[in-house]
Amino acid sequence: MASLSDVLKKTRKLFRDKKLDNADLDARLLVEFVTSTTRTDELLNPNLQVSDDALQRLDRAVFERLHGKPVYRIIGKREFYGIEFQLSVDTLEPRDDTEALVDLALPEIHAIIGQCGKARIVDMGTGTGAIAIALLANVDRLKAIAVDISDNVLETASLNAKNAGVTDRFTPLKSDWFFNLSGKFDMIISNPPYIPESQISSLATEVKKYDPLRALAGGQDGLDFYRKLTEGSRPFLKPHGLIAVEIGKGQEEDVIALFSESGFKLKKTRKDLNGILRALLFS
Repeated sequence: MASLSDVLKKTRKLFRDKKLDNADLDARLLVEFVTSTTRTDELLNPNLQVSDDALQRLDRAVFERLHGKPVYRIIGKREFYGIEFQLSVDTLEPRDDTEALVDLALPEIHAIIGQCGKARIVDMGTGTGAIAIALLANVDRLKAIAVDISDNVLETASLNAKNAGVTDRFTPLKSDWFFNLSGKFDMIISNPPYIPESQISSLATEVKKYDPLRALAGGQDGLDFYRKLTEGSRPFLKPHGLIAVEIGKGQEEDVIALFSESGFKLKKTRKDLNGILRALLFS
């Protein structure tokens, strides 16, 4: 047995000594997860005794983190846009950067509903379902088709939709991009794989080893899936339809050029919390 305060201090020190990014946050998240405690417990009940069983489970979790496994992979879930999402080995962790894409899309969807009374979107390459589900949770008269090529991914996304209470407006669709899609939509939104092949080997271990390569690699120049979007979107968009995409750092000129060549016009942009241009909206 050990006190919650001592366990936290020990875990923080281990992570700091290893020079982990976000060492203090990772320590708190793992301790809270394993001990089923909260930040309030840490502040108001620091002498709470942690069982030997919990300490053993924490030791295993700390070992995994010290050897490169991301904290949210160990926990098996991560919060995005105020909603908790379950992860699987085939899904990308939803990142804070992607909230910029949701922020960009939300007012546009509200405007469409204001004019048309309802809206339908496609989340292309849905992963955990984070983008579609975040939008559905914030817009009542919205429906979303969540497209992915993996059965496992779609099962995870469907579970997340159920947990978020939006199952009735969330439709998973197994498809290789547009192949099985039908109908016309108000918006196609996507956080596609956009990392150039040459950069994959230099990614942080946490990303390279634990995020699915399929959700990261964007071809030789990182732009393969933007080409798929520009070439395939038009038949599925209503006359007023929009496309919103996340991009990698410094990709804006190339992505804007691709969309322009296919007749799309840049309408709005959005930066992430680090001031990096992260999301583009086209009409």
